Amino acid sequence: MTKVFSSFTAIGIQSRIGGGFEAYANYELDGGISGYRNQAIVGLRQAYRPHPHVTLNTGVERVNTLRGNKQGDFTAFSLAGEYLPPSAFKSSGRFERRNGDLFDKTLTSAAFDFTFKRGFSVLGKHNFFTETRTAGLNAGTGSSEQVNHQLISGLAYRSISHDYVNVLGKYELKYDRNDLVIPDSTQYTHIGSLETILEPKSQIEWFIRYGFKVNFLDSEGVKSRSLTDLWMTNVRYEWHRKMDVLVEYRILHQHTARDFQHGTSGEIGFIPQRNMRIAGGYNFKGFVDRDFSGDSYWAHGPFLKFQIKFTESNVAGLLSGLQNVVR
Repeated sequence: MTKVFSSFTAIGIQSRIGGGFEAYANYELDGGISGYRNQAIVGLRQAYRPHPHVTLNTGVERVNTLRGNKQGDFTAFSLAGEYLPPSAFKSSGRFERRNGDLFDKTLTSAAFDFTFKRGFSVLGKHNFFTETRTAGLNAGTGSSEQVNHQLISGLAYRSISHDYVNVLGKYELKYDRNDLVIPDSTQYTHIGSLETILEPKSQIEWFIRYGFKVNFLDSEGVKSRSLTDLWMTNVRYEWHRKMDVLVEYRILHQHTARDFQHGTSGEIGFIPQRNMRIAGGYNFKGFVDRDFSGDSYWAHGPFLKFQIKFTESNVAGLLSGLQNVVR
């Protein structure tokens, strides 16, 4: 048996210096399998509200390694904004640039939420990430960059008058080009899903989901294509005001490999208060596909999970308090 010992210690201070500016400094000591590393982090950030519904955030940060591998040292600049009016349209965006000793990284994201009809909402988000090698292998040769795009769009229906039917449709496109490794590769992934929750009675909730994934991979001229789909359903029965039981069954079909994988699980849940649930269960047979779900309990064996449902009404007070602090 191999034992791995790891430790992490952090200490920091922060101070408001007026005008919405906040300065901070952290010292981190990380002791892991690769040895000890000491890092000093200093930064300055500002929050500005030019309009009651608009918030702008800027920041600059420097990470410097005092001991250990210094390849992760960088200076970062960021700009973010939110537009959150009480109307039907809301949006946010973020830009961050990291200039490092070995890599330069750029990350941008933009998202919106639009309620165009009573009970119907359109959701959209785009993430862009690029990483460029500035030193070492392949630097300056034209083969030293990784580019990622992620586009997510969705259509949701949730009735305001009742909870009989809730529907969510989602489409996701992933693009990944990686020239930092040998051989270089380009990958496209299309992911779609349709989820429905039926509540014929207040004690019974039936969940149905179908998802598909089409993957295209090109590595040094060698091309491949794969198709995978997922069928999943579960039924939750609330046999007591604070207790419920859930059973689930799922099928993962990999068309290219002509392979079927089945999964079954059962769990018992405790509801300490509304919109909160703690459950323990056992996965009798499982599989993992992170593009469909990142739930680790899909592996075989027991699991414990915590669920909290947030709605606009039960977080409005918290958000209002945070806005007052920002002001």
